[in-house]
Amino acid sequence: MSRDPLVGAIFENLVVLECVKSRFNRGQTVDLYFFRDSAGHEVDLLFPGATRLHTIEIKSARTFSRGQLKGTRRMRDLTDRIGQSYLVYSGQAHRLSDGMHVLNFRDCDAMMSADGD
Repeated sequence: MSRDPLVGAIFENLVVLECVKSRFNRGQTVDLYFFRDSAGHEVDLLFPGATRLHTIEIKSARTFSRGQLKGTRRMRDLTDRIGQSYLVYSGQAHRLSDGMHVLNFRDCDAMMSADGD
């Protein structure tokens, strides 16, 4: 499966559905959004917190590289209304020095319950 050309899209669907399921099971509105600007910069998911938008970038990779956060960094440049930012992938969880969270896809439920603005 890992060699399938659609593995990235399948993995992204898995994570989005886990986020939908988590919000639904908590009685929250399932208001998840996708963003792409005219230059092609994109963020896979945006969801509202109490006062800010949180971003999620989804990658099927098992290793982390800062380039995977390009869309999230662009979104932070566009607005000061970004709260927590997450990269969800297949590797080990850790926190970056600039406050971004790198999470394993199995932690989607905990991520969706966090509302720290």
